[in-house]
Amino acid sequence: ERLGRMGDASLSSESMALNFEMAPFFSWWVRHVVLPEQRAGALPDVVPFVRYGGRPADVSWSAALPSVAHAVCDVYGDTETYREAASAIAALVDEVGVEARAGLGKMRTPYGDWCPPPARMGKGQGRKPSPPLTSAFSYALMVQQAAELARAAGNASEGARYASLGREIVSNFHTAFYVGNGTFDTSGTQTANVLGLALGGAPDVGLARRRLLSLLRARRTHYDTGIVGFKFLFDVLDQAQAHDAALAVLSQTDYPSIGYYFANSLEPATANLWELPDAPAEGTGMNSRNHHMWSSYSAYLVKSV
Repeated sequence: ERLGRMGDASLSSESMALNFEMAPFFSWWVRHVVLPEQRAGALPDVVPFVRYGGRPADVSWSAALPSVAHAVCDVYGDTETYREAASAIAALVDEVGVEARAGLGKMRTPYGDWCPPPARMGKGQGRKPSPPLTSAFSYALMVQQAAELARAAGNASEGARYASLGREIVSNFHTAFYVGNGTFDTSGTQTANVLGLALGGAPDVGLARRRLLSLLRARRTHYDTGIVGFKFLFDVLDQAQAHDAALAVLSQTDYPSIGYYFANSLEPATANLWELPDAPAEGTGMNSRNHHMWSSYSAYLVKSV
């Protein structure tokens, strides 16, 4: 089952664009794969929609449409992909907005922060933040990206409309998930603070950053995020000028870490990333050894290191 999982594409698109010449493929993929699925109804988790996944998708999965268009625009200066997808992105924002009307804290989240490392290897997925948090974050982010894309394409009024909506969602996000003392959510996860900081406008940025660094120190500078939190962890540390912490996370070679994939004695990787952080201790089902959903950290290395 190696299908077109939208969440993976959403989180990896920037790193792919920075490392490879992806503009032709991404533009083709949006035009000929994603848009036909969107015209058939709400975007599914898997595109083309075969065998697995659901419709509508987890918001962090359907976010691939604006994320890929944003990566193509940001890295290559190509606004044509966005122009072709603009109406589909607008429809997606509207669809997710309808779901969010009941409150960001009630948003449907089938997957959430997928595959955080378990405390003990072989025990499935680790601890996640409150499920709606990742969906609420991805809704806010897709609106922020839509605002940037519209402005880049010369549509100032549409950009202003999205920007205004984005500010409203971010404010509602902080109301729903900020619990005080620099902490987002009650889960105690790194992801909750990472996503709260990544959106901007946190109630106390300095305190929230110190809280994140404290959470990292408690794990001896190892990550406990799933793929959503991992994508934005390094951006947030970069903005905080906490490069020592970011590079320490990436330099670890014991579990859980990217370096563990290559340094472990059980099944050392060569050039590929695993799907599961504890792959040798898990079963033979969802356990690929050639998976790009953790590759997002390379965007930080290219841009900031």
